[in-house]
Amino acid sequence: MKYIVFLTFPFILVLNSFAQDKNADKTNIKAENTAINTQVKTEFDLALEDLKSTDPNIRRTAINKLVSLRDNRSAEYIEKYIKDDDTSVKIAAIEGLGMLRDYKAEPEISKILISETNLLVKQTCIIAISYMGKTQSPDSLIKIAMEEKDKTLRLLAIRTIGTLKIDKAENDILAILKKDNDMDVKKAAIECLGNIKSKKSINELEKFLTNQDPYIRQIAIRAISDIGDKSSLDLIKSRLGDENPAVALEAGLSMAKLNDKSGLEIAYKYLGSTDISIQNQAIQIISLVGDRDSISYIDKKLKDVKDDNTKAVLEFTKQRILARINLKK
Repeated sequence: MKYIVFLTFPFILVLNSFAQDKNADKTNIKAENTAINTQVKTEFDLALEDLKSTDPNIRRTAINKLVSLRDNRSAEYIEKYIKDDDTSVKIAAIEGLGMLRDYKAEPEISKILISETNLLVKQTCIIAISYMGKTQSPDSLIKIAMEEKDKTLRLLAIRTIGTLKIDKAENDILAILKKDNDMDVKKAAIECLGNIKSKKSINELEKFLTNQDPYIRQIAIRAISDIGDKSSLDLIKSRLGDENPAVALEAGLSMAKLNDKSGLEIAYKYLGSTDISIQNQAIQIISLVGDRDSISYIDKKLKDVKDDNTKAVLEFTKQRILARINLKK
């Protein structure tokens, strides 16, 4: 019996060890399952849970999180909060849908733009629509441009109409240009008419080519150029001699876009300007219509110029001309 007991004792130990291992495996499996269940709650899921919070700060943060995740599913959840009782949540939702370019939400946002009294919410509506890149409901923007008492909102609406190229607004924006006394509003209207390529506005825009404000002269030239009506070319050409460099160069650039080299001389004059914006205008003109004579001019300048930055600009312009000339071969 002792012999038998001696033989079975290890077997009992093995059985006990097997049982312990099996229990340990169950424990590990349970732990793993718990870990997996915890991992199932992604950032997206957690944000959705926070959306249900009674705390507006948490809801707003959740919306911002959903937007940052760039998940295609986010928009349908955020849409429910564009009419939230809390203004900050509402703004976050509207802006978020704009950033996500949720085009199907645009009609509702356009309605809010008209019905809302809070200026910040209205402003966010316009910005969201501009983010989307198009609108199914242009009348809302036009109404704000025409009737809104707040100047900032009017300007934003006019500029957005131009950016989105809403040609339906042509007559309304032209009316603003003719009748509004605020020069900032007129400037926005000029740029807008250029963007929507309003041929009806050419005669009115020509009146601003001799305005005492050089910026207005500049944007009027640009607008007429963008519209592409060649009937105004002589008037634009006459501004090559404008006392303001930006205006003269704008005229030269407008001519260059039509493959006219009239602005090359004025471009040469300001190519070495220390004003970056002036220098850029000159580079654009020479790059568009510069020829082999332009390259010779630049080579001569390179020999005399000592400033490294100016040398780099001249060399860059030269390479752009060469690239264009070679493409034509």
